Amino acid sequence: KEELEKLHSFENRLVDAVELDESAVLAAVLTGRNEREFVFFAKDPKDFVRRLTEMPQEKDRYPIQIRLNQDPSWSYFDEIIPSEK
Repeated sequence: KEELEKLHSFENRLVDAVELDESAVLAAVLTGRNEREFVFFAKDPKDFVRRLTEMPQEKDRYPIQIRLNQDPSWSYFDEIIPSEK
């Protein structure tokens, strides 16, 4: 329960930091294999990372990994959340 509260706090801070002016959008949150993946689509990856690093932290910094993929057609999103046809 404590870990889940930390994740919710992190997600709220993350969204507040990077979605401020709609320069990024949280498209999906995936949980599994003892990790949580936040999938964002951002106009400017450098600005996204800057906002991420400037966001408020807890006493201990969040243990995160950042991966960048160019995906203008949202194919990754379509893979993880297939649309009904």
